[in-house]
Amino acid sequence: MRDTRVAKPSRLLSGFAVVFGLLFVAAGVTALFAGAGAALGTSSPSGSPAELARAGNAGLAIAFGLLFAIAGSAMALFPLARRLSAGLALAALLLFVIAVNWVAFAPGERTFTRSTGLSTAASARSTAQKVTETEGRFVFGAFAVGLDLLLLAGLIRIIRSR
Repeated sequence: MRDTRVAKPSRLLSGFAVVFGLLFVAAGVTALFAGAGAALGTSSPSGSPAELARAGNAGLAIAFGLLFAIAGSAMALFPLARRLSAGLALAALLLFVIAVNWVAFAPGERTFTRSTGLSTAASARSTAQKVTETEGRFVFGAFAVGLDLLLLAGLIRIIRSR
């Protein structure tokens, strides 16, 4: 018979889980507000959730806001309610897998870039190069299929263990 007891986390680990979880929730809520058009603050730097929402990517801002808010809730609740935390972590994982699958397989035009960084002790620089849509979708598709297979293997393992 298998031992199903789980060790309790230390107080320090529990404290870190709550603090980082709340930071993730705050980031997620900020992205949710930005995606909903209620951008926080008067100025925002390039690439911020508010500008992504204004650029027509409100759906992505909302999806990633949900992802961060749910993942943060899972971290913050881990010391108190492990089963609920596990369910929230699974929901966050599913949102991430859905997002990667959407980039790889959903209809619509995609733009991809590749960055290569070269660093030396004296300086660091990075160059971004455009990549064809086919190459970008292939890379995301391979990653998506890998995530899908890992998720399927986990679900099969859960079902078999019951």
